[in-house]
Amino acid sequence: MKKAFISYRRSDSPGYVRALYERLTQHFGRSQIFMDVDDIQLGRDFVDILDNNLKGCAVM
Repeated sequence: MKKAFISYRRSDSPGYVRALYERLTQHFGRSQIFMDVDDIQLGRDFVDILDNNLKGCAVM
């Protein structure tokens, strides 16, 4: 389970979010940071994956 969950609005923040994600993964490692576009495989249940990762994260 990931320790940090990045939540954002797609319409006005994708560049900022990607920069934040890159900095966090450099420091903590990719296995510790959840971001939907990188961690949800095609065909998987989006709602279930978000719900499960939210329940297990330490920081959002």
